[in-house]
Amino acid sequence: MKTSEFDDLIQHLADAEWVRRPQGEIAYATKTAFRARDRLIAAGNEAVPAVVDCLTSKGPYNQKALAAQFLGEIGDARAVRALIKMLRHPEVTVRGYSAEALGKIGDGRAVAPLRDMLDRPGENSSVRTYAQGALNRLSEVAPTTATKEVAPTTATKTEKKWWQFWK
Repeated sequence: MKTSEFDDLIQHLADAEWVRRPQGEIAYATKTAFRARDRLIAAGNEAVPAVVDCLTSKGPYNQKALAAQFLGEIGDARAVRALIKMLRHPEVTVRGYSAEALGKIGDGRAVAPLRDMLDRPGENSSVRTYAQGALNRLSEVAPTTATKEVAPTTATKTEKKWWQFWK
């Protein structure tokens, strides 16, 4: 595929139907957005740099959420830094899908930021679930990194729970 074809597909990731809810407007991806994501997945690693650029540039959150899903499906470690940045994105969906993607990629660099996410005051419970799931996957891929021993006196509450679980 040519770069322009990737750019067109990436633009379609932003296709959404907006629905007004009591908590605010919510974007639901359209079939066109999901088809674009699937075509990018079919293109594989070749599309990763363009999608990472999409993730880190300005754009609608629903586009970033589908970009994070794509990067998780491809599993390319070139996306890890950008996905870690997205763990602090203001939108819940982007944070959750980025955490999930990091778990799928299986790179140990994601462990500390995911642990921080679990300890972040006021973090959305769904996002915490994604982060916990990612850490569970990482413990399967790189158990010594995801479950490294932490001295109980300096560990956070979450690290202490992990320590007890993995004993």
